[in-house]
Amino acid sequence: MRANKWSAEKLSSAIALPSTGASEEVVSETEDLETLGMDQIGRLISARFKGHAFTRLVDAVLRA
Repeated sequence: MRANKWSAEKLSSAIALPSTGASEEVVSETEDLETLGMDQIGRLISARFKGHAFTRLVDAVLRA
């Protein structure tokens, strides 16, 4: 992070792309992986925090 002036790296730059000419395909797969991960996290949060528990979770996140 220090090399990036303390800003987070983008997912595509954090993953080394192969130099086989298929970099466009790999970036597409990386984006799909990111979307899949975000969907799974959303489903997990929905399953574990229903109703007022979700409200308390949001409250805790905002306070933090």
